[in-house]
Amino acid sequence: MKTLNHSIFPLDFRNLNPDSQRSIINAFYELAYQNAILILKDRSLAEDAAHDTLIKVLECGPNLKHDHNIKSWIRQVARNAAYDIIRKNKKYDYSLRHEKVINNLHSQSTEEFVEILLRNECLLKNIDELRDDYRVLIKMRYMDEMPYKIIAGKLNISESVLSKRVERAKKQLISLFIHDWEPL
Repeated sequence: MKTLNHSIFPLDFRNLNPDSQRSIINAFYELAYQNAILILKDRSLAEDAAHDTLIKVLECGPNLKHDHNIKSWIRQVARNAAYDIIRKNKKYDYSLRHEKVINNLHSQSTEEFVEILLRNECLLKNIDELRDDYRVLIKMRYMDEMPYKIIAGKLNISESVLSKRVERAKKQLISLFIHDWEPL
């Protein structure tokens, strides 16, 4: 993922060259999608939340007074978009997994809910700190929920090699997480 630089909101986004526009949009979209998939656990719903987030970021971003906390603001907008989707779709029965998410949101105390949000933010930060190849593996396997067979095919490696790499990536992620995590 490209890092978001300090001057990310030009006065007129439409006047940027197409490559710059695409770069900014992709960085925002990936950040929003990562947060939405952790909450929704469904790719299509997470994509909807990421699109909603992208629209809000591009509409409201230039009006921000300070853009030094832009990543956390985008994450918050993505979380809110994901929760809006949960509230909107609460009446529909998509799957048991979504019911569990909704029920967990209502059955948790505020402290537990905040701790889960902080834990997820810490995990995302730790995932971004992983080596590039490990970060890609973790995202493909756990965020995109791709099976080993498909990942191995995309990376042109055997499933056994992939399995060992994923294990090493998880160990490194756990090490980073244990070092950074401070529960409430």
